[in-house]
Amino acid sequence: MKWDRVLAADAVPGSDDWNKLMVLVRRAVRRSKRRSVRRRKPYSWSSQAFAHYEQMDVLTRVREKIGRLGGIPGLWMLIPADQQSPLPVIDGKPYRDRAC
Repeated sequence: MKWDRVLAADAVPGSDDWNKLMVLVRRAVRRSKRRSVRRRKPYSWSSQAFAHYEQMDVLTRVREKIGRLGGIPGLWMLIPADQQSPLPVIDGKPYRDRAC
């Protein structure tokens, strides 16, 4: 995919090009998770991308591997919050997993 096509797909959630982009996003997330486990070092990710690309469930799955034998030693993630919401909000979507 050319970069201008990626930007165009990113601008229209739900379109055919968006759906193709989501396939690439899911592949990238899987690779990133595998690398973070192999590194055996704490990892940091951009929280905004998870919400924007509909990957919020990944945070819960990653949380379950943190601190476990053979899992991820740690994860740093800054999740913005405002005073209008009791929960952290990522790209306008509340993150409800309080255990994270």
